[in-house]
Amino acid sequence: MMTTAAGNLTPGKAFILGAGVAGLQAVATAKTPRRGRPPRFDVRAAVKEQVQSLGAVFVGSELASEAAQDKGGYAKAQSEDQQAETLKVLATHIKEMDLVVSTAAIPGKARPRS
Repeated sequence: MMTTAAGNLTPGKAFILGAGVAGLQAVATAKTPRRGRPPRFDVRAAVKEQVQSLGAVFVGSELASEAAQDKGGYAKAQSEDQQAETLKVLATHIKEMDLVVSTAAIPGKARPRS
């Protein structure tokens, strides 16, 4: 929270997509004393424990699966049905946020665009 001549400003609420190296950096940057660590989402079940070990909330754990990760540890592309379910779950969380940081990337695929 910041107090200025114009009044009090509350920190924005951030939501982070992707739990890789860039996602970790985004959490460190977006952490505020009053709000704590922002919620995060990833389709890979293996990163859930890593997210929780940082004190962040892992959102959409029912969507995360072992099959969503390739041998190198990167996320695989989802089927259209999986994408629709993911967007449905994320929509409920994103509507409450001020900022969404997308660090998610799939090797060989174009990066997300706003």
